[in-house]
Amino acid sequence: MKKFIFLSMFLCCCAACSTQQQKDAYDIPLTSIRCSDPFIYADSSDSTYYMYSTGGGGRVMARASKDLTNWTEPFTVMNFSDKHWAGDKAASWASEVHYYKGKYYLFTTSHSDEVIETIPDRCDIPHRATQIYVADSPRGPFKDFTGRAHTPDDWAALDGTLWVEDGIPYMIFCHEWLQTIDGTMELVQLPDDLGVPTERPVTLFKASDAKWSGEMLELGEKTNGLDLGGYVTDGPWL
Repeated sequence: MKKFIFLSMFLCCCAACSTQQQKDAYDIPLTSIRCSDPFIYADSSDSTYYMYSTGGGGRVMARASKDLTNWTEPFTVMNFSDKHWAGDKAASWASEVHYYKGKYYLFTTSHSDEVIETIPDRCDIPHRATQIYVADSPRGPFKDFTGRAHTPDDWAALDGTLWVEDGIPYMIFCHEWLQTIDGTMELVQLPDDLGVPTERPVTLFKASDAKWSGEMLELGEKTNGLDLGGYVTDGPWL
């Protein structure tokens, strides 16, 4: 009986080790990876790089690497619940992970079918927002700790990123040009626990403030097949 128990425990340990090794098989070359909005977090606790990107299907995915050249297959770090404001099939745009006060925080943008504004001769504006999630590991699982987004409910907002200055956390994000026509970069102070802000955002600058910024119609760019004029802000990083 003791031999049987020992053998069973040995086989279970082997299976667990095999699963871990399979998950951490760094056999996918960077040159074969296709993704948009990649973000790489270097975690000092396990000397591993984690790459997050834009995705869909109600999941946020990541890959791991030891050398930035060879990566694992993608694995899930968060699943959206059916109670989430964007639904359990939500997309996740421009995902980032930041370490802050002993926890890992995932910043990602999603949108729902709710139309928050209709602009005549332009388009319907969906509820698009950045929300922050928390985990004990860069591998997740990341959890919803606020139950709502961190950007204003009446804005189409996206691409939030973290900035900490003098011990105060801030989120920098975009107020989307589809709604404002001239897109803006916004700053909002976050609570110490990175919960939902209590103050309105402050505009840092408009896209057209940059002399080199191109106007969409003048550039000949189409948006979802439409000719929509405006200046784009996207993907802030400090």
